[in-house]
Amino acid sequence: MRRQLVLICAGAVALVAMAGSAMAAGVPTAQLLCSDKLQNETLLYVNAVQKQVRLSLKNNLKGSDSKCSGGYACQGGANHGKNCTPDAAGEAYCGGGVDSPNNQCNVNAAKGVAGAINKAKGKLRAKLAQFCPNASDFTALGFPNSRCPNAVDADTTADCILQGAIGDFRNAVFGDPAGEILARAATDIVPQGPDPISVCGVTLGSILQIGSESTSGAPAEAGGAQPLLIDGACAGTLCQTKGAGNIGNNLTAPTQTFAGVIPVCLVTVTGDAGNGTPQDGSIDLGSGEQSSFAPISSTVLIGTTCPICDPIAKTCDSGPNSGGKCSNLGGTDIACPPTIAGVPPVIPNPLDLSTEDTTLSVPANNVPGGVTNPLGTFCGSCDIDPTIGCNNDQVCVDNGVCSGAVGSGCCQFGANTGAFGVDTATTITADGVRGPYLPRLATAFCTGLSGDGLVDSSQGLPGPVRLVQQQLNAFEY
Repeated sequence: MRRQLVLICAGAVALVAMAGSAMAAGVPTAQLLCSDKLQNETLLYVNAVQKQVRLSLKNNLKGSDSKCSGGYACQGGANHGKNCTPDAAGEAYCGGGVDSPNNQCNVNAAKGVAGAINKAKGKLRAKLAQFCPNASDFTALGFPNSRCPNAVDADTTADCILQGAIGDFRNAVFGDPAGEILARAATDIVPQGPDPISVCGVTLGSILQIGSESTSGAPAEAGGAQPLLIDGACAGTLCQTKGAGNIGNNLTAPTQTFAGVIPVCLVTVTGDAGNGTPQDGSIDLGSGEQSSFAPISSTVLIGTTCPICDPIAKTCDSGPNSGGKCSNLGGTDIACPPTIAGVPPVIPNPLDLSTEDTTLSVPANNVPGGVTNPLGTFCGSCDIDPTIGCNNDQVCVDNGVCSGAVGSGCCQFGANTGAFGVDTATTITADGVRGPYLPRLATAFCTGLSGDGLVDSSQGLPGPVRLVQQQLNAFEY
């Protein structure tokens, strides 16, 4: 017999199969201890996330601040963890200079709501590494299984648990009955108090899919934090927002993905959305409608395994900051950048997130109108700069990377039909959900070539990208 532990994780349900009583008698004591720690630490993590969601909602509903993160702190280097200001002087203070990839003045995700979630994540990872050191511990407990098909050791099992918000990855659907209940309990009450001065989105999980051929993706854990300032007074319930960080700062910790069996580490940094800010947008406190625009660029490191923050030593396990202090125990960390050798491909993209549904369809072949797409693919790449994705010549013209004009065929479509491993797909949707407190932001767009033939062919690039992100909004007044 087998029994299942139901994990309700901040709006997510994950089922982790555990060893049943029938086999318990044959399981060594060490593995029973592993099973006990696995269940206990998972429950503690789930409770920690739900507590932070409830506490944030409770505070904001009565007009009190809900602290998202700890302001800004140095990430990596000798001044790691020390307070800084998000400007060039702050970067210099951190020891890396302006736009350094190693020592940045970035959001301090070790404090506030994000910090509590990340602390619970780190504890879960550290305990699994301590009490479940052997792959045989997990084999005896029934791993891998249908819910955790890649769980073969402490790291991969922790990955599965912490990504429990994901329900149906192929269709970018969250398994989140608990989150829906919490969101409905908050209803659409306008945050009480004076006009907010900031709103900070703490991720409760996200799904990232890239390319027409790849069936894999990068589900992200909870605990990321993106603070936005309210840009001036709100007009009624509608407030304009702008980013508070530096251009060139890491958007997130490095992202680990794979091209087949080849590891690929993505390092994504913020660009300029206007007036020197890396992000702008709006939020309607009444309807819960929200949008956020932040151009980004991702450096593609092929054959590279992203460094992680060792859960026991609390230091980076590799890369240029190897041995340096870090905070996101057991996971990738802004303080732990990978080593960048040579001149790897850099892919620029928009990050145009919205609570409104987004649809991306295969454009019909229309050469005079700027679409030379006889094979019916989602995306092409611009002829002057193939890292820029497009679905029409006009995109290349607008970006200044078209060798001709609309109708010249400078948006060069390939033969990569379908999306995310479904060859027959002709339309993809990224479904957002409105809500002032628990919105879901989504986007779908075209990305270009990485420049590496193996990655481009195995992922199906140029091709579509879909990002869906469950979020907790924390308001400060």
